[in-house]
Amino acid sequence: MNLARLDWDEDLCALYGVPPDCLPRIVPSTGDLGILRAGGRAIPLRASLVDQQAATWGHGCRRPGDTKITFGTGAFAFALAGERPPADPQGALPTLAWARAGEAPIYALDGGVYTAGAAVEWARGLGLFGDVLALNDLPEEPAIARGLAFVPALAGLACPHWNRRARGAWLGMDLATGPRDLVQAMLEGIAFRMAEVIEAMDRVVPIRDPISIDGGLSANPWFCGLLAAVLGRPLRISEEPELTALGTARLAAEAAGLAVVLRSEGRLVQPPRDLRPWRARFAAARAAVEVYGMA
Repeated sequence: MNLARLDWDEDLCALYGVPPDCLPRIVPSTGDLGILRAGGRAIPLRASLVDQQAATWGHGCRRPGDTKITFGTGAFAFALAGERPPADPQGALPTLAWARAGEAPIYALDGGVYTAGAAVEWARGLGLFGDVLALNDLPEEPAIARGLAFVPALAGLACPHWNRRARGAWLGMDLATGPRDLVQAMLEGIAFRMAEVIEAMDRVVPIRDPISIDGGLSANPWFCGLLAAVLGRPLRISEEPELTALGTARLAAEAAGLAVVLRSEGRLVQPPRDLRPWRARFAAARAAVEVYGMA
C-alpha cells in the first residue's frame, strides 16, 4: 500500500506481479463496512483495525507522540506520528494507524524486539527458573552493573538494526554466575532493546509520557519497574488483558456515537529520580548489542 495515497502502489504491484484489481478495496477504519449475520441477527460492522493499531486505540492513545508497548512473544512499540507519514523513520517502520471516515488519516511508527515472551519461555525450557513468580524475586542490583549482559537476538535483531543473522548471547559470565543472574540479565536485555526502539522513535516524533504497556511481562511488577528505569519514563500499566478486542470495540462504539467509559486507566509506575546510573547501563547494553549482536 502507498502510505501517502492510501491506495495500492502500482509500482510495487508490478514488481511482485500482483494485479491491483485482484486486491480488496481499501476503505476507512470506520463507517458502514458491511453486515455480519450470526444467530439469525444482522450485526453492522462499524470498525476494522489490525492488532497493534487496535491495542493503541484501546489504550486511549490519540495525540502525536502517544505510545504503547505490547509484550507478547515479541515486544512491539507503536507511536502515533500525526497526519503525515514520517519522512525519515530512523529505523522504525512508518505505517498507518487509522483513517476514520471523514477525517484525516493518522500515521504511526512501529518497532519491535523479536523475542520477549519467547525468550522467557526459552529460558524456562532450559531450566533456569520454574514458576513465573520467581521473576518477581530477582537481585536488586542490576546484572548489567555486575558486568553481565544479555543480547536478546534469539531470532535476530529488529528495530532499529534489522539484522536477521544476529544471534543471542550472555556476555560477562564468571564462576559466580548462576541461573537467577542469567534470568535477570535476560529481562534487562529485553528492556534495554526496547529502550533502543523508543530512542529511535523519539528522534522522529517526541514521545509523550506516560508510555502505556500491556501483555504478559506487564503483569510482572519487577519488570515494569526495570522498564521505567531503563526508559527513564513513567509507564501506565493496563489492567485490561485484551487491549486489541477492547480497542476495536471502543472504536466501533465511538463511530456509532456511543460514549465509552473505562473502568480504570491503569496504574502508574514512575522511574527513579536519578537516571544517571541507568544511562551508563544503557550504554553498556547497547555496546553489547553492537559488539556481539551485530557481528
